[in-house]
Amino acid sequence: MTVVTVEEAKNHLPDVLSEVAKGEEVVIEGEGGEVFRLVRSEKPPKKKRGFVGSGKGWFVMSDDFDEPLEDFEGG
Repeated sequence: MTVVTVEEAKNHLPDVLSEVAKGEEVVIEGEGGEVFRLVRSEKPPKKKRGFVGSGKGWFVMSDDFDEPLEDFEGG
């Protein structure tokens, strides 16, 4: 585990990220006592795309869906 300050991390970001990419854990200590931990993350799984008809049954349209609304009738 490597520990660096925010300033060091800022000035050497490519090096810090290179260490993380190799699997090393990097801890960044902030001036106010904050502690941040950088670790390598796996790629998130790809979202499955829906297919036509996959939403069937999720909603229901009323029978009068396409009827004119009273508020919009001329008068």
